[in-house]
Amino acid sequence: MSNLYLDIYKQICDERGWKTRKYIIETFQKLYKYLDKNEPRLLLLNLPTGYGKTSITEVILKTILTYPEELNYSRIIHVLPLKSIIHQLAVKLKREFGDAYVGEQHMGIHDSPYLVRKCVVTTFDTFLLNFVKLPTAEYEKALKYGITHHHFSRAMIYSSLVIFDEPHLIILSRGRNQNGGLSVLTAIISGLLSTGSQVILSTASLPTIIKEELINWLKAEFSRNIIDEVNYEDDPEFRSIYENRIEVATYEGGLKDLVKSDIKKTIIIFNRVIDAVKTFKEFIQDPNLTNKYDDILLLHGMLPEYIKMEAIDIIQEEISDLVIATHSIEAGVDISYERIITVPVHPDSLIQRVGRVARRADQHGELIILSPDYLNKVFGDYWTGYYNRELSIQTFEYIETEFIGREVSKRDFAQKIGKFMDFPDISIYYDIKVNNNLYDIIKICDNYEIIYPKMVLEAFRIIKELSNGPIQCYPVNGDIIRNEYRLIIDEDKARNFLKKYNLFIRLNHGKLESIRDDKLLSLVMKDRNRDIPLTHLLIQSGYIGIGIPFNEIRTNYSPEELENVIKRIKGEIV
Repeated sequence: MSNLYLDIYKQICDERGWKTRKYIIETFQKLYKYLDKNEPRLLLLNLPTGYGKTSITEVILKTILTYPEELNYSRIIHVLPLKSIIHQLAVKLKREFGDAYVGEQHMGIHDSPYLVRKCVVTTFDTFLLNFVKLPTAEYEKALKYGITHHHFSRAMIYSSLVIFDEPHLIILSRGRNQNGGLSVLTAIISGLLSTGSQVILSTASLPTIIKEELINWLKAEFSRNIIDEVNYEDDPEFRSIYENRIEVATYEGGLKDLVKSDIKKTIIIFNRVIDAVKTFKEFIQDPNLTNKYDDILLLHGMLPEYIKMEAIDIIQEEISDLVIATHSIEAGVDISYERIITVPVHPDSLIQRVGRVARRADQHGELIILSPDYLNKVFGDYWTGYYNRELSIQTFEYIETEFIGREVSKRDFAQKIGKFMDFPDISIYYDIKVNNNLYDIIKICDNYEIIYPKMVLEAFRIIKELSNGPIQCYPVNGDIIRNEYRLIIDEDKARNFLKKYNLFIRLNHGKLESIRDDKLLSLVMKDRNRDIPLTHLLIQSGYIGIGIPFNEIRTNYSPEELENVIKRIKGEIV
């Protein structure tokens, strides 16, 4: 029998006028080999940004629908670290296959709560909850009674091929627990492989030291060879993109002056929401900028969910001339801008950000990195949050030494930054080990058939440590609670808002209500309860989230103003 995956892939490429990619073909050759032998494998794809890795999901889904009796799995689950890229991929797949087969599942959208559809695109947190017997649709039942319909969602997981996309963002962005993401991801992959599932790990910038820790751990656990790799070396059909030249520069002057002086389709990426918002406000209030750039768009994680989804759709169409964003746009978004301006970041993030420029054949791109001195002067105490100051500055200094004042191909840039991550004084920042305790807890949750309240709470604590949330946050305007402007925030932000406003949200006969609850607030604020997930305390007390005054939405716009921003970008108003 011919290779089913390759038949479908070549058919799709012929229909769309695409050229086949060498290493996508190699991926399908290896997948089919293991399908034919009925052997589970972790397939590591080390392929560059813009190579078309997400087309693998489309091909597998079409193969499932076309040859359902020929495969040893009946669905595909595509796990991504950012909701922004989840929405983009889900919309694309729905357009091709329809809502009946494709579901987008996370805190903001619940297309397929039990992961039933033939293709589910979901977050790592949602996947993890279902894996440890806590379906997101049954939080309250799990916490109160220790029972759920978890067998159903887990049956869907174990009858799926699972893709973990951009795992560096899963591993390196998991809240305060620095080894939590790798530990939990390794335990999940182990559980899937032990039951015969096929797993794909797809990455463009996973540091070598982390990949080796994952591989060595799994090799020690399985007596047989359980891992295979597809590594990019050279693909003639990708050269016209990967050899695109980018001009690299650093900048110490005013950001507005830089953007005004040379009009190009530009993305500016900050590490903090507050800096992106500050810059956006300054830009849209400057007529010299608004006259030169027809559409200026803001995207960050603190925007209301539906506006965030609208913004992602607009960016995907490359309508906006100037996008001001946070890291939510750095990975997986299929856009090709002329210029990217970024603050200093870790090298793995820099590879991803450069992947948003010059993604089409024979394009020229520009990378500008803002100097640390400029950022400290303009934005104050800039070095707070997830990004490590020393690593980011060392990366900035390496860029200045290696690339400034010259053009370089995207291939050379990515390869040199990849080697830079392997330098001894840089790789120490990525020297993350699997934590035995976290690993064992996930394996226990996976193995035991019955869940107990103690196990549920322990699993919640792990998820809290990894993601620091998420908590649903509802803007309150007088007696009106605007569900459409609901935010998803982390636990630290939620506790700060509760301390400031003492507003809890409950659902009373289908209507949202805001309540001041001094007793629960006191419980939440006690230091000894910091280890108890806030979600646990809210649900036990009958609340679905917290409330904040509307003016706390980080854009500081009224509902009407927010909607006008979207309408202006869409061209509905001038």
